[in-house]
Amino acid sequence: MSQILLHVGFPKAGSSFLGQWFHQNPNFIFKDFAICGFNNTQELMNMAIKHKDFDSKVFVLRDMKFSSPQSNDFTEINNIEDFQKKTAKTLHTLFPKAKILIVTRGFESALKASYSQYIKEGGLLKYNKLIENNKETKWFPYNYTYLIKIYVNLFGSENILILPFELLKNNSTLFIKNIETFLNIQYFSFCPTINNQSLTPQQITFMRKINNVVYLTFFLLGPFHKITYKLYLKILDKHKTNNWNNFIFKLFSKLFKPEKFNFIFTKEIKDKFKEHGHLLNNYYEYKNLKKEYHIAEI
Repeated sequence: MSQILLHVGFPKAGSSFLGQWFHQNPNFIFKDFAICGFNNTQELMNMAIKHKDFDSKVFVLRDMKFSSPQSNDFTEINNIEDFQKKTAKTLHTLFPKAKILIVTRGFESALKASYSQYIKEGGLLKYNKLIENNKETKWFPYNYTYLIKIYVNLFGSENILILPFELLKNNSTLFIKNIETFLNIQYFSFCPTINNQSLTPQQITFMRKINNVVYLTFFLLGPFHKITYKLYLKILDKHKTNNWNNFIFKLFSKLFKPEKFNFIFTKEIKDKFKEHGHLLNNYYEYKNLKKEYHIAEI
């Protein structure tokens, strides 16, 4: 019998790796930015004509925005938890018998990796300033406890698999095996390519300075500023998953002293992280990750 898998992704939590696995694995029907592998009804009909073994397939639907949209993407929503809840309810209405995959990442590691991605996409702010701005908003996405409870209540705990990105990083074979067992699908030999790696501190410093120079230069163009800067961001977006490791980029980035990530987690923020991660203490895969998810004291 065919299955539907909803991958509720978080920023920098293995989405590129899983995307390759979904694409290459014959057990799955998948296409990025599409509904269960289909861009439109014509593609669905074409697939129906060509394939006779739909019953054995897993149809994948995923989007990082299920968990982590930007506040300006949905101006009519006041906070991210409201958005996450409404999204989950909509997904349940459309796919009530779906399986759910949620991959988390330790808080501090996730913040730093997300900052790297922010810079890749044209970000201008230093790390400390960006974190300071974000913690004042209601769009901090990493309340794993809240999100998991929503999906458990809607889909049932037996239909939800929670895995840490740290397991993928340390033992990708075991990470994949967990998903295969969860979906009851056959083993598929998979050799991923490294994709969308985080920038080094030197590269972050170099790239952020480039972004600021470009922004200020385009600003001098007057009325053409927005158009030209949007073009620059579009180019960055097109290549953001490329590894920034070519010779010239490496050479010039080494000339810059890396900015320090000196963000100090206050007691208030640490307490919030404990609240956001404490439910993960119930899952076996997190028994050695209490520090990463601030659940050591629980």
